[in-house]
Amino acid sequence: MKLYSLTLAVFLMSCNSNDISYQPEVTLLDTVVNRTEAITIISSAIPHIYENDTTIIRLKKININLLDIRYDSTDKRELSIQKGKLIIGNIKIPTQKDIQGFAVNWIKETKSGFEISIEYGGSSRYYHKDFRFYYENGDFILKDILINTFDKRNPEDEKSYTKKIDMIKETIKGKDFKIADFL
Repeated sequence: MKLYSLTLAVFLMSCNSNDISYQPEVTLLDTVVNRTEAITIISSAIPHIYENDTTIIRLKKININLLDIRYDSTDKRELSIQKGKLIIGNIKIPTQKDIQGFAVNWIKETKSGFEISIEYGGSSRYYHKDFRFYYENGDFILKDILINTFDKRNPEDEKSYTKKIDMIKETIKGKDFKIADFL
């Protein structure tokens, strides 16, 4: 029990090593009854909980960042395009509340821009789409979409599988792009 107490004491001290002004009073715990008290001390030492979760995807070749922001308090998500210190565009990303079975597989850099891969599906069809954006003349342009589908009721039927690339005829800039328009 002494080893457990020492480990907990070290953990409590390391949790707040960044905040010098807050020094928790650490006592070695010798009984199981005090374990609840220790948990209370640990949870009260957390300064705050972050509401948003942001992943930064760096497009190194063109010096632009994509900010994949998840607003946990509202279950919303968006992709912001950041050039220098300015946000030059936003792409709203649906959630499962908006579209049945919706999920983002990845957002990644490509040779000439970036790609958003999604999947969704109701009770009968499964869809996997890769939206490919190319960087041209200071803007991202959606040029093509790779689409894979199959019948979820009969996934063994090879005839139900389709794979195609849709070429976008009208210019769609990244900042004007809405995923929901292509589902």
